Amino acid sequence: MAPVIDVNLGGCHSVKNHPLSGITLLQWARLLRARWTQIEYLRYFPRLLFITFMAALNTIGAVADWFFYGAKVRAQELNDEPVFVLGHPRTGTTHLHNLLSKDPRFAYANTFQVGFPSGFLSMSWLAPYLGLIMDSKRPMDNMALAWDTPQEDEVAVNQLSSGASPYAPLLFMRRETEFRKFYDFQDCDAEDFARWRDSFTHFLKKIQFAAGGRHKRLLLKSPVHTARVGLLRKMFPKATFVFVHRHPYEGEFLFILYMSN
Repeated sequence: MAPVIDVNLGGCHSVKNHPLSGITLLQWARLLRARWTQIEYLRYFPRLLFITFMAALNTIGAVADWFFYGAKVRAQELNDEPVFVLGHPRTGTTHLHNLLSKDPRFAYANTFQVGFPSGFLSMSWLAPYLGLIMDSKRPMDNMALAWDTPQEDEVAVNQLSSGASPYAPLLFMRRETEFRKFYDFQDCDAEDFARWRDSFTHFLKKIQFAAGGRHKRLLLKSPVHTARVGLLRKMFPKATFVFVHRHPYEGEFLFILYMSN
């Protein structure tokens, strides 16, 4: 049995910083159908109940987004020169992402948007009232965390795709090897790849739309993108990649800039 766990190790009743807080009922049902034998229902019942409640709320937001913005989002053109910040976790990718996000020429996903990817266009007014489900600092370090801080797009894609992501082992740690195919998708079947691709593209369109249109370049950061450079180059031939390397002993940073075109 592979338990659903909380990323901040807050015990089986903790709901803070949960990576599925923004999932919808349909996405939740799809994940449960695929992984129902791998969940310790009795032990994690409070958290499962919380996710189901949030899924119902998110479904309302998703319907609102579809009704008010769906056609506009589908018609939204993406800026064809995105910037990807790459690198191993703990090398400074978050710091660089935060710095680059200060440039008004960039459009980036914030914590609320990746946390509630299906309904953030309609639910943004709820952000001030959701403080109880998020810490003021990141659980893995001491960096400030707020709804408007830049955040990793893969957090959103993990929810939109019902776990077609290397971030799914945050929930099913004992099955981690089953999700390795979602790094570069070379050993992934067509259906799973389509789930990731469609979720990723849809989320980027929503971010582009929320930023006011395609005149802004998308600024994207998820360490797992480092394994997908070949795929991302095919999707975005004019993309720019910034690879961050940090010396493990001396703490020195090295930024390597690569422009596809």
